[in-house]
Amino acid sequence: MWASQWLQSFWTKQLLSDKKARIAAFDDAIVFVTSAEQLCEELAPDVESGKITYEGPLRYRALEDAFSTYLDSTVEDVTEQTSAMLAGLMGEGGFGDPSQMESMGAKAEESEKKRVIFASILKISDGKADKMLQKRMEETQRDMLSKLGNLGDFS
Repeated sequence: MWASQWLQSFWTKQLLSDKKARIAAFDDAIVFVTSAEQLCEELAPDVESGKITYEGPLRYRALEDAFSTYLDSTVEDVTEQTSAMLAGLMGEGGFGDPSQMESMGAKAEESEKKRVIFASILKISDGKADKMLQKRMEETQRDMLSKLGNLGDFS
């Protein structure tokens, strides 16, 4: 209960700020929820506590918008990681640094885990969250392909 109240006051304040501040606030909320759930697990392992979710006055559409904003940062991270992986593969010998590739893979897994936790906090179903991510990834791919297509216009 206390965690839900904290989330309510936290988001009400943070959703009014700029996009970077919102994403940072969402990351902070994910860390808070994860830590609170771990603390409950350690202090009372026999007690089943429910998932910590947002219980504030924002409507579902506003929560979807918040999740969409978070997806923007996730997709940007994936795009950067993909570009870095491709650059690594195109490097000398055609192979990237294996430790760098593992690090990027770990970062991608962490990003996915955080996305799932945030969807859970906002009570967005896994199916809906996956559809939103897929749509965002497709939009990003279309944008990238159109930019690549425009490069051919300079010849």
